[in-house]
Amino acid sequence: MDMKSYIEMGEKKAGKQAELAKILGISENYIRVTKTGKNGLPDAICFKLAEYIGVDVGSVIAVSNLVTEKKEERRKIYESYLKRTNQVACIGLIVFASLILSPSPAYAAGLKSVENDHIYIMLYYGARLQNCCALSAIYFKALFSVPVSQVSQVST
Repeated sequence: MDMKSYIEMGEKKAGKQAELAKILGISENYIRVTKTGKNGLPDAICFKLAEYIGVDVGSVIAVSNLVTEKKEERRKIYESYLKRTNQVACIGLIVFASLILSPSPAYAAGLKSVENDHIYIMLYYGARLQNCCALSAIYFKALFSVPVSQVSQVST
């Protein structure tokens, strides 16, 4: 992200560049020059801007200082900070997205009643499944307390 992006976020929230200038306590011209990348903002103004738009203060200060910093050693410090904060933000976004998008466990609704106290077991493969159906009838009897005599077999 660059200073132009941060300033545009502030302008969007304030409604106008003039309103943002009042909030930050600087002139509109100073904002315009900063947006072009010719100068940065003082750290105190960066702090106000970051608080106003709800972003990391360190990122705004680092981006602002990168505009004017000439010493390579200091530039590397600011760039390193920005990379770390971007990585942390990316990891946070991934964790957040995975928590939001992961499916919640499904809970089956309990069976309230069996219509006419009959359970019909469909046989698609004829005699091969008779043993299985007998076991199913016993299982349903135990599960629903339905007498085995009321469990009907329907062949198709």
